[in-house]
Amino acid sequence: MTTVTTDSLNLDLLSFAAAGNALGIRFALHYGADLHATDGNHRTAVQLAEQNGHTRLAQWLLDMRAPRSA
Repeated sequence: MTTVTTDSLNLDLLSFAAAGNALGIRFALHYGADLHATDGNHRTAVQLAEQNGHTRLAQWLLDMRAPRSA
């Protein structure tokens, strides 16, 4: 059995944000990802979504009170 850690969920959340995958973000948040997580370069999910052209997703994250910057 595989143990899912908060760190791995946070990485999933950030990857989903960069890819524009709203369903994946919901999944990660449901299972305990932190909306305030950052990557190794201190980028938030909002920043990753914006940098990859997913402006509607970035706004949705902001509406959920995700931080724009770390």
